[in-house]
Amino acid sequence: RTFSIAGRLLHTDWSKYDVQHVVFRPRHMSPDTLQIETFLAMGRFYSWKYIFRHLSRFDLHYAAIGIFGKTAVHKFLKASSAYLDDLDFNPSICNE
Repeated sequence: RTFSIAGRLLHTDWSKYDVQHVVFRPRHMSPDTLQIETFLAMGRFYSWKYIFRHLSRFDLHYAAIGIFGKTAVHKFLKASSAYLDDLDFNPSICNE
């Protein structure tokens, strides 16, 4: 309600309310910056280092979570490319 009143809500399409889409305009950054930083943070968290560290400890559960997360980040980038283009964002810089 506060975002709507302040004009910071980008849209009310509830199908976009997930981790793949920015739905509000932050106060101190642009929506595309928020989107890129979210994907970069997810990419750093679900890194190969994270996966191999858990594999080396035979912690297959968290290694599998890391692989799933890394795969999900790439799928999110592909699936949301049109939305990101609408935000004047180039997702190719996130592909590692």
